[in-house]
Amino acid sequence: SVVVSVLARMVFDYAIWSTASQGQPGYVPMFRYSLFAQHFMPTLLALSPFGLLFDSPEYLIVLQTLFHAVAAFLLYRFAVRHVSPPVAMALMVAFLLSRRSHSAVSSYFYIESAEPLLVLGALLAWSSCGRIAFWLLVVAALGCKEDVAIYVGAFGLMLAVTGRDRPLGFATMAVAAA
Repeated sequence: SVVVSVLARMVFDYAIWSTASQGQPGYVPMFRYSLFAQHFMPTLLALSPFGLLFDSPEYLIVLQTLFHAVAAFLLYRFAVRHVSPPVAMALMVAFLLSRRSHSAVSSYFYIESAEPLLVLGALLAWSSCGRIAFWLLVVAALGCKEDVAIYVGAFGLMLAVTGRDRPLGFATMAVAAA
């Protein structure tokens, strides 16, 4: 279990380091190929400057924890617009302490740990009519891994079907499908 944890941390650390210092996007020496050969995750490239700053992969666990904490804050900010502050606080605490959330941030790093932050940020931007922030966060979320397209597409469908913002809904579905 410790070996698997260390290897998983090293995989992403190597991918980030090789992108930043070797000019080989996502390359992992022990695999002899890029992580991008397996998954669509260009958002990982945004972390490449950290590969130059830190000599050890522990920074990834710190980043992952920060992603989780900021996602909880964004969840609270979004929820408090729709429910009472105590209920919004309860939702945030449930998010922070749920078994799935705990497992996601206490084990080895995956770029998917940024998904809740990016998706909740996009929801908050949408509800604030911040179209530029919405699209930047949606594109970054889509760049975490392929499965995010399902969530983003479903959100676009909800916007289109409910009539809340049909043009944005259809555009969101199109971007998710692409």
